[in-house]
Amino acid sequence: MALAGDVVGPVAGKLSTAAINKLGPLLGVRDGIKSIEDELNMMKAYLRRAEESQDADPRARAWTKQVQELAYDAEDCIDEFMFHLSQPTARGLAGGRQRCMRFLRTLKERNRIANQIQVIKSGVKDATQMRWTYNISETTQGVDPSSNVATIPAPLDPRLAALFVEEAELVGIDEPKETLIQWLTTENEPHLSVTAVVGMAGLGKTTLVRKVYESLKLSGQHFQCCAWITVSKFQIVDLLRDMIHELQNIPRQQTDSLEPEELVGKLEDHPKDKRYLIVFDDISDTNVWESIRHALPDSENGSRIVVTTRIETVANTCRSTFHGTGRVYKHKPLLQEQSWNLFSNRVFKNCKVWCPLDLKELSDAILERCGGLPLAIVTIAGLLASKLNKTREEWQRVTDRLPFVLENDSDLQGLKQILNLSYNDLPYDLRSCFLYLSKYPEDYEIRRRNVVELWVAEGFARGEEVAERYFDELINRSMIQPSKVSCDGKVKSCRVHDVMLEVIVSKSREQNLVSLLGERGTASMTSEQKIRRLSAHAESHLEGTKLSHVRSITMFGFVKVPSDLPRLRLLRILDLEETSLEDQQLEWIGKLVRLRYVNIYLWPPCTVPKSWENLRELETLNIRPGAELTTVPRLQRLRHLRGSALYFPNGGMANLKALQELGDVFCGEDRGQMIEELGELTQLRHLSLIQVAPENMLRLSASLAKLNSCLRSLKIHVMDQPDLFVRLNSLSPPQLLQKLVLSGPLKKLPSWVASLKDVAKITLGGTELQDDDIKALQNLPNLVHLELTSNSHAGRDLCFGGEGFPSLRILVLGGPVSMKSLTFEQGAVPNLRRLALRFGKWFQGDLSSSELVYGREHIPGVKEIAYRRRSGDSEDYNHPRFRINPTD
Repeated sequence: MALAGDVVGPVAGKLSTAAINKLGPLLGVRDGIKSIEDELNMMKAYLRRAEESQDADPRARAWTKQVQELAYDAEDCIDEFMFHLSQPTARGLAGGRQRCMRFLRTLKERNRIANQIQVIKSGVKDATQMRWTYNISETTQGVDPSSNVATIPAPLDPRLAALFVEEAELVGIDEPKETLIQWLTTENEPHLSVTAVVGMAGLGKTTLVRKVYESLKLSGQHFQCCAWITVSKFQIVDLLRDMIHELQNIPRQQTDSLEPEELVGKLEDHPKDKRYLIVFDDISDTNVWESIRHALPDSENGSRIVVTTRIETVANTCRSTFHGTGRVYKHKPLLQEQSWNLFSNRVFKNCKVWCPLDLKELSDAILERCGGLPLAIVTIAGLLASKLNKTREEWQRVTDRLPFVLENDSDLQGLKQILNLSYNDLPYDLRSCFLYLSKYPEDYEIRRRNVVELWVAEGFARGEEVAERYFDELINRSMIQPSKVSCDGKVKSCRVHDVMLEVIVSKSREQNLVSLLGERGTASMTSEQKIRRLSAHAESHLEGTKLSHVRSITMFGFVKVPSDLPRLRLLRILDLEETSLEDQQLEWIGKLVRLRYVNIYLWPPCTVPKSWENLRELETLNIRPGAELTTVPRLQRLRHLRGSALYFPNGGMANLKALQELGDVFCGEDRGQMIEELGELTQLRHLSLIQVAPENMLRLSASLAKLNSCLRSLKIHVMDQPDLFVRLNSLSPPQLLQKLVLSGPLKKLPSWVASLKDVAKITLGGTELQDDDIKALQNLPNLVHLELTSNSHAGRDLCFGGEGFPSLRILVLGGPVSMKSLTFEQGAVPNLRRLALRFGKWFQGDLSSSELVYGREHIPGVKEIAYRRRSGDSEDYNHPRFRINPTD
């Protein structure tokens, strides 16, 4: 059983501080709380040892869960009482009168809490007696307690993830990739046909097909339209909308109101002369395929479908669809040599010495038991790579615990046991964080920033720096898979493999960490279960669900907000991905005084209620797309405030002293005082300003000067004015900036930009700069990523010459209407690796590399050039979008 030890520790500490201070005056409460604290602390060692056992005694499992629930109840008890003491009190005589009245008003609650403390005390003593009665021992066999410590190996290198992505994808993939490309590009079959790739979980089917897809999409020779659809367990209507968006580049908002028959009709309107390639990843049900196939037009022009599945019957059904000319590719496990290459590259890549001889025999034994499954290999390799001391004893311990189950069996149980082994090897501090990911739907792209802030708000990590290290450690151990990587190699988002997700959903349900409603979790909820954290997926219904103990609510898709929301006084997390709130529901939020994290969607944008001043524990507030604040709440713990259009009044910004991130803030000509107050936010690291009026430039300069030591990221969008450049050039930006975004008709680059020695990424948009302005950037020593979006450069020819841009690795260009050429001279951008060209619908040039890009031989590090051309809200079929590695 996991997590119980993690719950008991913090709760015991909480009982010994807040509870004693607030409840001490009540007779017998202090002694009761001290007794509970002592008992829980004594249990911690037993709990952690029990969690390590691979063959847990059912009695131990039941006892552990009982103790965990007692710890939760104790924390709820204190939190509920603290709710009644959370109102601010005036000073002086008036304050004394308020305190007296509150004491009398809460006396009943204080007595009720005292009684609950006695009940919990009795329950804890019963649990202690039960441990002795049923001989639930603290010792377990085959586990070394020192192997699981509550610290993370340091330092962690987030760039390891980017390196791992490449090696995991390339090992053993060349031959099957070429086979599939040959099957898909054969010209002798005009009818629509289906190629099915089948194999057990963990074989790398998605990785293989993704490489095939990107290769064919990038070449542009065989297919004019390409789409990648992750099927998972999405609703068929959502899947049809995704297909229309990917194939025809119609924004999803335009299809939200269409009925299924109308969506199918739009797909049938696909241009007859455009060959398309569609990948349906992870189809697990023939019924899903039957729903999809009727929407696929066959224009007899050689279009192709690729599906991935774990089930052979599904593969054969898909293959035989249409004219029965499809094929089935059975993806096989890695060969011994391929397995060794993948394993050794992961474990020993950063070691001075390659695999020592005394570990080679153990390595072979481990690989034999992994059965050639890439997921199993990289998971175990990630476990071993995390060991600071690569000794035979340490490896022997892993080998002894590795189940010998994959030799003769191909179901998921063996793989799950291997993944379970890696989970059991996680440091305790990471287990809660990892199981928390069970709240996300299958194949969901999890943003690093969001999950780090959620871990802190949940109390799983003490501060964001610690949470960042936890995220990196899960990447390094291959427990989660990198999805997007920024220009500096930092993983920005991740996914959880389907099989690993099954493992953590099961464990999370067992530990009552997260309760799922809809999709995977509907059947797992019982009337007796105390829901602590709820994750509701699409088309879930919360009415009637008992939420009195809930401390976290997450909603994916359009889920109706429960009517009893204002009564959920223990709520800490309110994470609404797509569910919009009404005005009355916004008022409700102001009553939830324990909230630490709020992510809400407001459409249309509206005014934030004054009642939100009560949210004094709030740390993160995401408002999409934006909102107006008539007053600035005194939220002294708020660190992150985000929205695409935030309107602040003049006065009150100093109430947000703890802010580290703020944006996008409207800075019109009537917001001068508010801009001056920005300089008081001395913890601010990320600032984004929109519609900055030239009249406010002097005030902004003064504020930025005060932020010189803290600000690392700055975005300024300026309004067009005759003296715009003069005013913008007068700014004195912080010299430690690492990221800069400037947008608006500048005409000339401010001189101070060339002095930003630490800047790693610069984005310019609509700036209409000249050649000399671009050259002014070439001596920035740490510039890694340069993005010149639409009309940022006013000339028709752009040349990178000399020996400039020594560190530049990523270059993204969006040229003017009549751009004729892009030239690279010898010695320019020596470290360039990615080049992307993106143009608007009015672009009049030729997008072929031979006609537009000159000096390709001078940028040998660029293996591929990505082209993209938009036509209004959609993209030109003749110039399909090509995807390069995701960046920030």
